[in-house]
Amino acid sequence: MSKKIDGSGKAGAAISSGRTFWEMSQNAVDFSTKKGWYFHLPESGERLLKPMMFHDNSNILMMWTQVPASGGSTLEETCKPSPKEEKQYLSLMNIVDGKRASVQLLDRNGDSFYNDSDDKVSRMSTAKGSKSIMQTPDGKTDITNADGTKDAPIAPMPESPMRPSWRQLQ
Repeated sequence: MSKKIDGSGKAGAAISSGRTFWEMSQNAVDFSTKKGWYFHLPESGERLLKPMMFHDNSNILMMWTQVPASGGSTLEETCKPSPKEEKQYLSLMNIVDGKRASVQLLDRNGDSFYNDSDDKVSRMSTAKGSKSIMQTPDGKTDITNADGTKDAPIAPMPESPMRPSWRQLQ
């Protein structure tokens, strides 16, 4: 079953301003007739160029994609910047069924709360260039760009309560 990005995107606000966010389609996969799912990269020329990773040791896949810079004349070399700049995106999806995470992980409206007011987005545009990814003390995934600016943080996965167990000592 194909997974797609819905709509033309929604602008971020506050700490998320300057980014565009998208909601991923929630098409169900009929595993009785299909062997899996696939994801359409929506931008023309978009590619997966960075290793994928799991978010917060969960089954949520963090997928960094980019549209490389292009343009200019190959016949005449120039030092002018490329007419079409690089674009980068971060998509978060459940690896089992290709749907978005069951909890909100991106903060579209920039209020530092990850809830329904963020419109169930699971993909965002990010700054071009390399990135470093670190866990903050409060559990969020902090993304720092090569120029030192920060991308919108990604919420941690909720903790699962663990049932205590014991054994009888003799």
